[in-house]
Amino acid sequence: MDKAGKTGGVYVRLHGELFRQDYPDWFKPYADLEQDAAAIVDYSPTLLVGLVQTEAYAAAVFRAWNPTETVDEIMARVELRLQRQQILNRPHPPRLWLVVTEGVLRMEVGGASVMQEQLAYLVDLAERPNVTLQVLRARDGAPPVHMPFTFLTVDGQQVLYSEAWVGGGFVDRSPEGIAKTTAVCDHLRMTAASAQDSLDLLRSMAKQQGADE
Repeated sequence: MDKAGKTGGVYVRLHGELFRQDYPDWFKPYADLEQDAAAIVDYSPTLLVGLVQTEAYAAAVFRAWNPTETVDEIMARVELRLQRQQILNRPHPPRLWLVVTEGVLRMEVGGASVMQEQLAYLVDLAERPNVTLQVLRARDGAPPVHMPFTFLTVDGQQVLYSEAWVGGGFVDRSPEGIAKTTAVCDHLRMTAASAQDSLDLLRSMAKQQGADE
């Protein structure tokens, strides 16, 4: 609809705002930042960030986190997550830089077929001009940081977002937090495989996963 009406993404933003009302209160500040971000850097050492999860992968994650919820409740969560991803399909999407551990890519979330689809989607994303994906391989040794985080650039300002097991999300704009995160991001990028080597690895893993089904 935005392309047809040349609205510059206004429809996507309004649609996302409607769904935003269903987010938990602790997540809404991040949801707002994500919608307005010009650049997003994410480090995922345990699971893929929600912004790049397929529907089936997201459903498997939510099922693992909420084993007592009904199918409808799980799918409502999945729909919210998929709506967030619309920012990647805007005429001018944010610059997305992902650093993912190899273990995340080899973990069979939802089973082999789900992971084959997920890996294929990551290949598609990594081939986009606004996306850089690097894999922190097992042979690269201990990572410089063990907790997931997202680093956003919004209106020229950098913002750090992380989540706690208890208490929800945490937004940090402090100079100290930004400086430390910038240093960690640089270290991760230097340690991880190059974008091309990572893409080759993703393609190989997706092909192998498909052959194993």
